Amino acid sequence: AIGILIIYSFLTLRQTEYWKEPVAFYKRTLQYAPRSWRFYNELGLKYVELGNNLEAERAYQEALRINPDALGIYFNLGGLYEKTGDRANLLVMEKLANQAKERLIRQYLEVAGQLQAAGRYRQALTEFKKALKLDQNNLIIGFDLANLYVLMGRYNDAVNLFNKILEIKPDFALAYNNLAVAHYYLRQYDLAVANCDRAKALGYPVEPRLINLLKLLPKMKGD
Repeated sequence: AIGILIIYSFLTLRQTEYWKEPVAFYKRTLQYAPRSWRFYNELGLKYVELGNNLEAERAYQEALRINPDALGIYFNLGGLYEKTGDRANLLVMEKLANQAKERLIRQYLEVAGQLQAAGRYRQALTEFKKALKLDQNNLIIGFDLANLYVLMGRYNDAVNLFNKILEIKPDFALAYNNLAVAHYYLRQYDLAVANCDRAKALGYPVEPRLINLLKLLPKMKGD
């Protein structure tokens, strides 16, 4: 029993040493999880702290080989190249990062479209937001998200987002039309008419009977 206790104590002390030395810990962990790009990234960060840029670069490159869509690693590598003055590789990393971002956006939007078509609006909302976070100035993604808000009955959110889009692109005729729809559901009929008129003035084929109906609704409500 004493012998077993001594062995366990030795193993515990040995394991503690691995925890004290992060590089050794990550290397040992990667023996059991060789496909973990996150551990390679952490290893790279640790090498940067130690000033070992060559090993940091190798760790980051291995992480990207495993997961070429891990945006954060492109930024880590770019920061490393900027630090070392490697302008050529920095430009390469920026280009690859943009390509990875575009791939992720397409993936998020594809999944969002499938979920929306299936009526799973909450899950679709999550995917649209992921895509928009990667490209906050993308008006088309914002427009699709605003339309989803209308489908979900979140009309105030839709109005706010449509208005932000129209501040940036005031000639977006379809956005005025769909903004009118959101105002209609909020029973803000005057605003709905005004935005239908704007859409029509920009060449969008708004149904004339819809405009006439919207103009009559406040009177009908009063009656």
